[in-house]
Amino acid sequence: MNNNATFCENCRQDVSYSVTKKATVSSFKGEDVEFEETAALCNQCGSAVFVGDIMDSNLKALYDAYRVKHGIISLEQICEMPVKYSIGKRPLSLLFGWGELTFTRYCDGDMPTKQYADTLARAYNDPAYYLSILEDKKDIIKPLTYKKSKSAVLKIMGRPDSEPVFADAVESVEKYKQIILNCIKYGADTDGKVTKTKLAKLVYLSDFIWYFLNLSPMSGMAYRKLAYGPVSDLYFRAIDELEENGTIIREPKGKAFLYFLVEKEAPTNRLSPDEVNLIEKIGDTWRSKPTDDIVNFTHEQLPWQTCKDGEVIPYSLITKEEPERVYGAMRI
Repeated sequence: MNNNATFCENCRQDVSYSVTKKATVSSFKGEDVEFEETAALCNQCGSAVFVGDIMDSNLKALYDAYRVKHGIISLEQICEMPVKYSIGKRPLSLLFGWGELTFTRYCDGDMPTKQYADTLARAYNDPAYYLSILEDKKDIIKPLTYKKSKSAVLKIMGRPDSEPVFADAVESVEKYKQIILNCIKYGADTDGKVTKTKLAKLVYLSDFIWYFLNLSPMSGMAYRKLAYGPVSDLYFRAIDELEENGTIIREPKGKAFLYFLVEKEAPTNRLSPDEVNLIEKIGDTWRSKPTDDIVNFTHEQLPWQTCKDGEVIPYSLITKEEPERVYGAMRI
């Protein structure tokens, strides 16, 4: 028995009502959806009466049933995501490449499209995937927002806020930066500019093709399987430091960022002539190709296919590939 009162159209007065539940079918988005409906019945005449909270509850039950039927992320999980990753709704929406208020609308109950719902579900269930988005799009949110969210996701993944990447820190970091700079020099378009994602793939190929040829990496950097990977753990930090010290310049282009060298030449004193020669060949191979081509090429290789999301990729996996799947169109 529910002692709350509401107006009964049949009795023409405020009455108390009882609540019942039953399975029902309603039409939603052009299809029939079965869900459990709650009804309010007048305690005097037994007629159905209107109760605003119950109508809202039925609408949510219908939406929830539709989500379950189509494998769409739940409203509760959507609303939990900003808390889980310690980030506001607006910056989270920007990270996904959406309008600033899109994520807020979904938190308020709007139904996301299947494409958007899949992105939300993967980001909610896969912290490594969310981390890759956060790293790739960090330039469009505030630095403090980025740091807080990264700290939260690394804690979820059981990783410290900062990880050592090089065995010999100073020397290896500087060599790794020279690899990046030479990948820009030889892999950029005719205007001298290259996207951040394509640059990461050129660096990855330099390390792993070198390993394929010599059974030792060029930099020794640890690479992980991330959504936009494979990418080395400190690739983004190295890029930031090169930009901060005026060695490279970043230029926004739509949702992407382009990088180009300040000076025409790139330093090579920590690279061997053979290493520079390989970077040049890789750059020549991919210079005129779209970013998606090199991303797809690296995602078809065993190192990417074999490892789990967020997992460090062993260099040795590249040796199990056929040469044509290592070099692509490059001539050795």
